[in-house]
Amino acid sequence: MKLPTRALAVVIVLAVLPAAANPQTSGCAFSSIGEYTRYESAGDTWVVLVAPEKLTRACLIDFASRFHQEYPEQQFELFDATGPELVKYVRWASAGVRESDLLPYPEKWIRKHQIASLQPMSDKLPCALWQLFDRDYNSLAQFDRVKCMQ
Repeated sequence: MKLPTRALAVVIVLAVLPAAANPQTSGCAFSSIGEYTRYESAGDTWVVLVAPEKLTRACLIDFASRFHQEYPEQQFELFDATGPELVKYVRWASAGVRESDLLPYPEKWIRKHQIASLQPMSDKLPCALWQLFDRDYNSLAQFDRVKCMQ
C-alpha cells in the first residue's frame, strides 16, 4: 500500500452536514478535518483522519456523533499531525500479525498525536457498543450498539 508522506489529500468528511446547533460546538472547525487514508485490519476498514486544529472535547464528541450518523459502520482514528511516523503506523496497523511483529511501531509519536478513535467495544451484553475513546482509551462518548446475531 503506497501512502502519502507529505501532502495531505484532504477530503472534507462532514461538509454536507448541517452546522452545529449546540452553542458549545458552534465554533467547531469540522471542515478542517480531512481523510488521510484508509486501511484494513482483521477484516475491518479504518479511516485515518487528521484534524490540523485543536478540538475541544465537546467538538470531538459532536464530530464523532455526526460521523457515526453519516457512516454508521465506519471506524476512525483521529490524529493532529501527519508525516513519516503516521505512514509507519498505518503500515504497522494494516499488516498481518506476523508481519506487524517485524515493523516498527511509532509509540512516542502515537502517544503525542493520536486524538481519538471511534470503534465498537465489547461489554457484558452480546452486541458491542460504538464508543469514542481518547488516546488513553478512556471512553468519551457512547453511541448505539452494533447490529449482531443473538
